[in-house]
Amino acid sequence: MKNTHYWQKGKPYLDGLVYKFIADDTQLQQQLAAGQIDAIDTVPAANAAAIDSAGDTVLSKTESWSTEQVFFNTQRKEFADEHVRRAIAHALDREGITGATTFDTAEVANVLLPPSILYSANDEKGIALSHDVAAAKKELAASAFPDGFSVTLLLASGNSQRAQIAQAVQEQLAEIGITVKIEQLDIAVFRERFFAYDYDFMLNSGQSDAPDPNGFITFQADPDGFSKSYWTHYSNDEVTKLMLKGRATPDGPEREAIYRKIQQILADQVPYIPLFFPSNLKATTDKVHDFAVLPNGSVRFEDAWIEAVS
Repeated sequence: MKNTHYWQKGKPYLDGLVYKFIADDTQLQQQLAAGQIDAIDTVPAANAAAIDSAGDTVLSKTESWSTEQVFFNTQRKEFADEHVRRAIAHALDREGITGATTFDTAEVANVLLPPSILYSANDEKGIALSHDVAAAKKELAASAFPDGFSVTLLLASGNSQRAQIAQAVQEQLAEIGITVKIEQLDIAVFRERFFAYDYDFMLNSGQSDAPDPNGFITFQADPDGFSKSYWTHYSNDEVTKLMLKGRATPDGPEREAIYRKIQQILADQVPYIPLFFPSNLKATTDKVHDFAVLPNGSVRFEDAWIEAVS
């Protein structure tokens, strides 16, 4: 229900909000087109073009503070080996994965920080390890597992995009002798597993709540933080020192250099592989006006209103 004591007089315009859970993406799109629901909070990338081209629905596509990634549990002996992680980074075709699974709604990630966050180095060439199968095989040969190994990739069920990514990872790593088993779990169980560091490697996303790089870097690279570098247990003394220095350095060229160096180290040592920067995809009927989508994916409704049906 609306807050009758809202700080802006006359707002919000809506009398209330009703959230419905609709598991099937096709039903979701059909109900929006039929006017049975007014908006979709998360539009699957595969449906974005159809919603955008329809006459009675409107696609909202905005920049995000999020990065879709492959995360390694560096407590596992295979992924404690930097050569293995680098081999996988070279083996994965990030551009191909992005093109096949995001339907032109995302940007290939060359670094950890999205371009919407201050000091992202995504504009620099040579940051991320390139897709190079020969280089991948060379890195694996230099590791403690030159003949390959078997490993399990963990992801949450119900996400068709990540299921596609998982299949691509499975196929591409097979080319260098790494056998991947895909394990899909209910989202609650999935979280329990990686919160307990009970996984080999996984598909997940990292997100910031602000455009400053400190939050994102701290969450993913602080070995003393509650998530232990986003449940990877990655630790690098130089990164830690730079991270602490970055927090205390005023904005400007010096601070930018600190965060760009951090991004380069993370790209070289690969505790996680950034795949792409997704857009925030939401949709409404053409009767909905003036709802604002923030880069963290949340929506502000204080100015939103719905046109009366004639």
